[in-house]
Amino acid sequence: MTLPYKLGDMFVSVLTYQHIIFEGSHNFPVAFMLHEKRDAKFHERFFNVLKENMPNLSKTSSPIICDREPGIVSAIKKPLPNCQGYSK
Repeated sequence: MTLPYKLGDMFVSVLTYQHIIFEGSHNFPVAFMLHEKRDAKFHERFFNVLKENMPNLSKTSSPIICDREPGIVSAIKKPLPNCQGYSK
């Protein structure tokens, strides 16, 4: 799940992971990104960096849940075509 939060003049996007082995909804933080605007180019770079550092991420078809921000949904499709961005 990735969600941007406003922190003053900046935004922070957090990617969390939920493993099915744990009961309940335990989310584990995977990556954080500070950025200036809610723009697709920042999120696309974020997912490109994740793909470079976690090569298996581009092979999975697991969904990435996000808010209804169109920039995030489109940013997921380019670097991670097998993953789908679902709105929360």
